[in-house]
Amino acid sequence: MPGLYFANSLWFMAAIFFIQGNLCATNTNCAFVYLMEFFPNEKQNAYNNIYQVLTNATMIFVTIYFWMIKSWLPITYVAMVFNVGAAITSFWIPESPKFLLR
Repeated sequence: MPGLYFANSLWFMAAIFFIQGNLCATNTNCAFVYLMEFFPNEKQNAYNNIYQVLTNATMIFVTIYFWMIKSWLPITYVAMVFNVGAAITSFWIPESPKFLLR
């Protein structure tokens, strides 16, 4: 997302979105593995489905937001705050989430 701050053309912004879209698969796969460690076996499918629905609903919300507001800077700044916070706190996360449940 930080590359969008320097986007001075539509083509550059499209390239950034293309790269970000390809990296979303990595995010989804890692989140799936971590979520499955937290929940009991009989509830894993239900929680994973809820996660997938919310992830896809976010993409739909962002698309509608851009269509209605026509300004991507406010939501990008909000996303940057959350991303920086997640990046900073990721240094204190142990290798496996099961460690947190002990």
